[in-house]
Amino acid sequence: MSAAPDTRLARRRATTQRRIDELRASAIAAEACAWWADTQPALRESALAVALRERLVRIDRALVRLRTGLYGVCERCGADLDAARLDEEPESECCEGPRCRALSR
Repeated sequence: MSAAPDTRLARRRATTQRRIDELRASAIAAEACAWWADTQPALRESALAVALRERLVRIDRALVRLRTGLYGVCERCGADLDAARLDEEPESECCEGPRCRALSR
């Protein structure tokens, strides 16, 4: 049995924030050692940091939806999100169903 949505979201938020903090610390260390740092890992870390910050925003939006009673409702078409989808990705905003695909065209 899965944990409650607020618990899962809080855990994902904490994990995501910790990874952002680790990347930030890594970037600071790389800057201190810039004379030998390879740029490719820095670019990968930068892209990862952007993706993590975007996930953090999605998690925060899911927490707002949870507090307002809209958690589990597709933001595009209003359909209920599948429980398995929310278990896998609790910050899901869209059901990705046929109606949503049609609306996004």
